[in-house]
Amino acid sequence: MKSSPQQPVLNPDLKGRFLEAMSWGVTMVNVVTTGGPKGRFGATVSAMASVSADTSPPTLLVCMNQGGATAPAIIENGVFCLNILHESQRHIADCFADRVKTDSGDKFDCATWSANAHGCWRLTDALASFDCRVLKADLVGSHYVIIGSVDSVDFRSSARALLYSARDYCAASSLSEIIASSPGAESGAGLF
Repeated sequence: MKSSPQQPVLNPDLKGRFLEAMSWGVTMVNVVTTGGPKGRFGATVSAMASVSADTSPPTLLVCMNQGGATAPAIIENGVFCLNILHESQRHIADCFADRVKTDSGDKFDCATWSANAHGCWRLTDALASFDCRVLKADLVGSHYVIIGSVDSVDFRSSARALLYSARDYCAASSLSEIIASSPGAESGAGLF
């Protein structure tokens, strides 16, 4: 009988230090949605990135916990929409992170959505939305790394992204705004 390879023992101290250190990074807050034969699902994610703008079409990735319902639905539906939230959309992030519930119990009721050509749900007033087809999905540890080929992009340039750092929401300020609001800091000296 062939034995299965043993999984390495998880070092709880390393995991705790890893999570604490990662919490100090700054990430954009996003809601990823899907629709199709598996149904309509969505979740708040912070782990997303551009993979390549030099491919045709461009590609991006999202990382999603395998324990939730959204990642398996995205994989089965074969499509998803990545919606980047702007700084006044914290309530949407909280609904899709299951921190708060809507009166109806349907998290999609917290905002206005439109279905795209693939049946995914695009946030009407997102900072940016990327309609994607699943190119590849790999399970790495507890999370799926889902790579999507981008079919279309919609964005607004008049808002700022909702950010997350140190286990709290935040918003970015440009250095020119900080300098303008700090008397005597015209050169930026002393800001870093």
